[in-house]
Amino acid sequence: MVRPWGVPFLGYAPFLLGTCFHKKFHHMKKKYGDVFYVNLAGKDLVILGEGSIIRDAFSKPNLNDRCDLVMFRQFSSGCNG
Repeated sequence: MVRPWGVPFLGYAPFLLGTCFHKKFHHMKKKYGDVFYVNLAGKDLVILGEGSIIRDAFSKPNLNDRCDLVMFRQFSSGCNG
């Protein structure tokens, strides 16, 4: 799976500071495709960039987990879409 490079221990988190995640991920979707993952401070997150892919993924019980949104609020200055 394609992913952007990050820095040790912090992953891609430093590059998201002060930005709105949905805008940054939309830009990354153009570069990395509809499905990619990023590491944010030691947590791997899979980003799904199309509605049909999201519907398909969340229709499967083993993919119905959500990430910790507190981490998003801390890195995005409260703008987590």
